[in-house]
Amino acid sequence: MKVLFKGQHTMDVYKIVESLEDEVATRNLAHEDITSELFKELRILVKTKGNRVLHEGINLEYEGVPT
Repeated sequence: MKVLFKGQHTMDVYKIVESLEDEVATRNLAHEDITSELFKELRILVKTKGNRVLHEGINLEYEGVPT
């Protein structure tokens, strides 16, 4: 008999983008820039290992100026 497990993978992700005049616009730029390629590559890797991806998301929060 087979059984199913569900879990979450968590990692801290950082993205550096040019600051725009508006904080919301800057955050949106960071989200758009990171989700397209990163999620595509992660989804392919997870699926090649025989796993399913039912949901994916990311929430980037302002951390300050990179040093």
